[in-house]
Amino acid sequence: MVTAFVSLLSSVLVLLHPMTAVGLDTADATPARVRVVVTTRDGFASNYDFVSRQRNLGTFTVDADAATLERLRRDPKVAAITTDRELRPALADSAAQIHADAAWDSGLTGAGQTIVVVDTGVDRSHPMLSGHVVDEACFTEASTGGAGSCPNGLAEQLGAGAAAPCAVGGCDHGTHVASIAAGSAYGALRGVAPDASLIAVQVFTPSPSGPATSIGEVLAAFEWAYEQRTRFAIAAISLSVASSGPVATPCADAAVEQAVARLHDVGIAVVAAAGNGGSPTDLAYPACVRGIVSVSSVGSTGTASSFANRAPQLSLFAPGETVTAATPGTTTQTKSGTSQSTPHVAGALALVRQREPAASLDALVALFDRTADVVIGPDGGRAAAGMLRIDRALDPRYQHPSVDVSRVSPPLVGLDSLRVLPGRVELVGWVVDPASVLPATLTALVDGIPRVAAQTVAGSGDTQRFTLIAPIDGGIPRELCVDIQGARATATTRVVCTSVTGPDGPPGGSVDVVRAGLGALTVQGWAIDPDASTPIDVHVYVDGVLVTGSRADRTRDDVGREYPDYGAAHGFSATLAVTSGPHVVCVYGIDIDDDQNALIGCRPFDMPTGPPFGALDAVHPTAPGVVVAGWAIDPDVPTAVDVHIYIDGRLVRGVAANRARVDVTAAYPQFPADHGYEATFELGEGPHVVCAYGINAGPGTNALLGCRSI
Repeated sequence: MVTAFVSLLSSVLVLLHPMTAVGLDTADATPARVRVVVTTRDGFASNYDFVSRQRNLGTFTVDADAATLERLRRDPKVAAITTDRELRPALADSAAQIHADAAWDSGLTGAGQTIVVVDTGVDRSHPMLSGHVVDEACFTEASTGGAGSCPNGLAEQLGAGAAAPCAVGGCDHGTHVASIAAGSAYGALRGVAPDASLIAVQVFTPSPSGPATSIGEVLAAFEWAYEQRTRFAIAAISLSVASSGPVATPCADAAVEQAVARLHDVGIAVVAAAGNGGSPTDLAYPACVRGIVSVSSVGSTGTASSFANRAPQLSLFAPGETVTAATPGTTTQTKSGTSQSTPHVAGALALVRQREPAASLDALVALFDRTADVVIGPDGGRAAAGMLRIDRALDPRYQHPSVDVSRVSPPLVGLDSLRVLPGRVELVGWVVDPASVLPATLTALVDGIPRVAAQTVAGSGDTQRFTLIAPIDGGIPRELCVDIQGARATATTRVVCTSVTGPDGPPGGSVDVVRAGLGALTVQGWAIDPDASTPIDVHVYVDGVLVTGSRADRTRDDVGREYPDYGAAHGFSATLAVTSGPHVVCVYGIDIDDDQNALIGCRPFDMPTGPPFGALDAVHPTAPGVVVAGWAIDPDVPTAVDVHIYIDGRLVRGVAANRARVDVTAAYPQFPADHGYEATFELGEGPHVVCAYGINAGPGTNALLGCRSI
């Protein structure tokens, strides 16, 4: 940590060449000293009063006065000089939210992998962490005389107990973070990689405003972690520390960038908190440095937290709101922040490393990115990064991508077929999205107007399939364009534009059956409008008069085989009542657009004649006489017929058969409804015979409907 951030160096100072001058403010050209982090070229600069030195990473920290700065400027082994920066901690269902249970169910728990937690220290005795911490270290600011804030009172300590939590408010942070990454089951709580080991590194010094550290101590922790790689399979360094506010991203820091690159080269990821400034454009330091896996926060609904920094360069989101985890002792607390998001990703790397220990770090981070969920920012727009989904990252379909994974590359689209069909254009093809395995959306535009959209579905491997059907008018040239938008993309990409003209013309078809029965005519056939594959209406005329309409939507397999582009649902069947004698029936197809209706066919027929028929259903007494009921139909006429009632051979009354009889209508649908009759008559005592006759309306004779004794 830097105790005097005086402006001896007013900003980050980079030596692009050994003779490049180091900028000094004139007012600060005094013997005052400032702590700087130095990045070296090949070899290692020497003869400096090091505060800390990281030989493997090629960095060191010194408290420099003006003379020392001049020496550094002229030293040919020095590549860059930056001011040290002060950092602070970046503040039970989160494992389930990223679907870590899918890994556990498959036997992946992080066993054999190690996560380095660089933070405020870890309470190794907490039930969630007992048995997990395999080594410890402490690197803090050294005061005059070499004293520091490690448990031994010095600035550095290695071994068991070295990473005990610091002793001021906020020092529970490291324990909380460690248990998210690799905590054992504790009630309903469980870390992401519950069988992973932990290396705890304490880098914070108490201050009146809470624990603080600087990049010098963090680099010391990085160096020590680098050295432990021969003892442990280190999957990641979890770094939940950040500058007090976001900085312009990406940010230049040669020392951190070089250290991260060297850790990367040996397969160790540096996973850092993005910070809690709520910036849509920038990240906190050091998450803004190239090469770091930066992590920001989402809530339980997968929406970016309002406090979350979310620059376009952000690597991933993970749960960071109201996360319950361990705190020193045997307690738990609920905390929110990108600090809580970061260990989710570190734990996920341990899970995947358990299965793929030789996989490249870049491939794993790209896999996490490509299989992530879409995240919506507080402004309602899609965030560039997605939320970690371990279950998808472990899905074998996505393990070996068929394209170079790239967040900014548009989806690749292959068009297998484009068919112009009746009333529509059908496009079939495949999509591979370098940015995401989630379904992409394709939109068809006809003459620039969006007409239909469809999402891709899973295909083979990471390939997705689609079928897009766009409606078009027949006979008119149209411009058909198709756009695609990947699940994580913020803009569409044009796939194809072409001119299409659908088939056109009046309806056609056939009248296949004209069957005249007693009182009923059945007409059957099929009809198609070339403009569309959907069913059309047909109108049936008898002797030039419209009698009925029908929908040509019945299945006709023979028509479907003959016209496969239209399908089989184009048959029609109509039954209608027609009077006896010779007639002509014609069927017209009704056009669906601006073409004319068309004659499908005409057929002559003779309608047979016959007497009325029906029944006398009921004769039952009622005060002061008898109720007579039944039904009657004359096949020669579509209207109701008269029925004459005789009692004891004498005509008593005539009634019209015009009452509703649902049963009769169901039995004889070819005739109009309402053919029932009912009447009440006065009748004296004694035996009687009641008879009903249907009165013929056309050629022929009246017909006895029935007689009953009473």
